[in-house]
Amino acid sequence: MRVLLTPIFYLAAFLACPLWSETNDTEEQTKAAISALTETGGKAAVILWNKLGNIHQAQWRLNEAEQDYRHALAINRAMSSPGVLEDASTLNNLATVLQSRRDFKGAEALLNEGYALLKNNNSNSSSAAGPLLTNLGLNYQQRGQLTEAARIYHEAQVSFESVGATGTAEFASLVSNFGLLSFETGHYEEAIARQRRALEIQAKLPSVANLDRSYVMNNLGLVLEASGDLAEARKSFLQAAELERNGSPTLTRHLVETLNNLAVIEEKMGSYQTSRTYQVEAQRVAQQCFSADDPLWATIWNNLGLLALLQKDRREAKREYEKAATRWLRTLGPASPQYAVTLSNLASLESVAGHHKEAEQMAEHVLEIDRRFLGPEHPRLAADLTNVATEMFYRHKVAEAIDVLLHAKTILEKANVTSTLEFARTMDDLSAAYEKLKRFSEAKQSFLLAIHTYELQQAPLLPQYAVCLHHYANLLREMQDFANAEQVEARAMRVDVQGVLSAQKNAAVSGFR
Repeated sequence: MRVLLTPIFYLAAFLACPLWSETNDTEEQTKAAISALTETGGKAAVILWNKLGNIHQAQWRLNEAEQDYRHALAINRAMSSPGVLEDASTLNNLATVLQSRRDFKGAEALLNEGYALLKNNNSNSSSAAGPLLTNLGLNYQQRGQLTEAARIYHEAQVSFESVGATGTAEFASLVSNFGLLSFETGHYEEAIARQRRALEIQAKLPSVANLDRSYVMNNLGLVLEASGDLAEARKSFLQAAELERNGSPTLTRHLVETLNNLAVIEEKMGSYQTSRTYQVEAQRVAQQCFSADDPLWATIWNNLGLLALLQKDRREAKREYEKAATRWLRTLGPASPQYAVTLSNLASLESVAGHHKEAEQMAEHVLEIDRRFLGPEHPRLAADLTNVATEMFYRHKVAEAIDVLLHAKTILEKANVTSTLEFARTMDDLSAAYEKLKRFSEAKQSFLLAIHTYELQQAPLLPQYAVCLHHYANLLREMQDFANAEQVEARAMRVDVQGVLSAQKNAAVSGFR
């Protein structure tokens, strides 16, 4: 069975552009414009305070951004004729701050309030409706309510179309978010097509902020990486990094996140030295721009731990993971999903060391955190359940492991994500557990489903796919089906060879070896 080592990707939380898009205005210029206002309670003040909130939010100064948006809201509502669009759009902006803090319930309340305001004033087909619905859909998506998210995204699309706004930066945000939903539900080709469409829309808008372009490039890289096209994913992340290096200082945080993603890609391509180069650059940029207490340091340390483990340095991996865990606890608390990711990696170290009881306890703690935060049916829980089942398997609690894996399978089926690599891994592990109990018929069925799912993802070079084929060949031998076993074994060996050749090619392309 497999112990999952999960690097942190900060790619999926693509927030739709607020009503007032990012400009080149600095914080000082915007504050000067506010001070110069002859009327401190008018519509112009609402716009400027929102703009200041945009600037603070881009700098990850979330408390100040929230104060700015709340000030704009108070000014608008104090007017004799409050602007409906301004009110709804400010509520939308305020909700994005809560989303950044991962307070999805609070964000949902604000977004529903804003949309109800638009509907009650017959403005639900206005320019403010599409961006607001986009963020509402994202809110459902991040909480695992994928069917509801798809419904809201469709409604947002209709809203954009009704006002002829399908060529806007805000619509590109919707398309990119919809692409991430396609990715989460296992429709990788559709996801890639949507990200490319978002880029095409942005290409026709020279005023689109570099932040928005880099987000879509990162989202495209995420989907390409998951589909196994590491070389193209690397190109996408490199383009995002170029945009961020040449952009405003507000893009620095996103540059660090992109460098982390590049490090993960290089690690998967076997270029460990290149991976460390990107990690070192991410550290250097962070040291220059971020405080010592910034949560982003935990992301860097987490991924450095992953790299150290791949280089067989368990002591260094544990040191980096523990630093990351301590930072998550201090900044985001023990109930945060970010802490859960690093805790899962620490559990994997315990498992590798043969401490399966401790690893199981830690994996169950991760599951508890994610279940409490994401809800009991979020598809991301499947990976947590698989980790728990792994440790049960090692502790010879195979029947219990099967129950846990079947629960993971049910969650993925209910969320309609049965064509993903996570589903393939779940079925792969389930087949191994069935085989252990000599339940050969069920093991064969699970193996075939895992193999079919790997092939759906066009993942012929994935090491997991080759391992799955080798295990299936062993099962066929146990079932005395030697002829088919040899055919499957030969197929697995071809995948092994192709994987080695592909890794060598990708390493050569990287230019660092």
